[in-house]
Amino acid sequence: MIDFSHAFEVVNHVILLDKLSKLNLPDYIVNWIVSFLTDHTQAAKVGDKIYCQRFINRGTVQDSDVGPTFYVVMESNYLKPLSSVNVNLLCKFADDTNLLVPANSDIDIVQEFQHIKQWSMLNNMLINMSKTKEIVFHRPSIKHFLFPAPISNVAQVSSAKLLGVILQNNLHFDEQITDIIKICSQRSYLLKMLRDQGLCKKNMYSCFSCSHFV
Repeated sequence: MIDFSHAFEVVNHVILLDKLSKLNLPDYIVNWIVSFLTDHTQAAKVGDKIYCQRFINRGTVQDSDVGPTFYVVMESNYLKPLSSVNVNLLCKFADDTNLLVPANSDIDIVQEFQHIKQWSMLNNMLINMSKTKEIVFHRPSIKHFLFPAPISNVAQVSSAKLLGVILQNNLHFDEQITDIIKICSQRSYLLKMLRDQGLCKKNMYSCFSCSHFV
């Protein structure tokens, strides 16, 4: 599980526009994107005074409709596994990037990870090594399992959360179930407290619905 530091904030506009120019988009679309990315400034404001106004040449607007799409363009078709037999996979969802390498592969995980590090350097991206994790999956019933040596500077963990789901190296889901039960218990207790304070059912339902997005 590879973590790019401040992924949306460090996208280089020159590199992004070069990749967009190779997508055979209509000229008016490219011109609109150029207009969207250029002549933006940021500054510090103290009272009525504005200091250190600078032009922004990196980053995308994450809360905009096009921000995540720009980041996907940075990775798609350009960041690929080295494996020539297509057994290694790169699973990408917005700024979440995950490398899957089976035990029997023509290119091992160390080589694949070095390739990703080289890509990140060429594209002015930075991998957060402290948040990047390695998980080695194995059959749950196996009695003796020899874990491979971890990737240099990458923590090898027994479980990790991916898109809200806790994955365990033994393919069990007891940590995920425990986490769900904990969340349900906390939210049930909150609703009970609100009910005891006299909150009406309609407003309790609104609180319950909102809790799904917290």
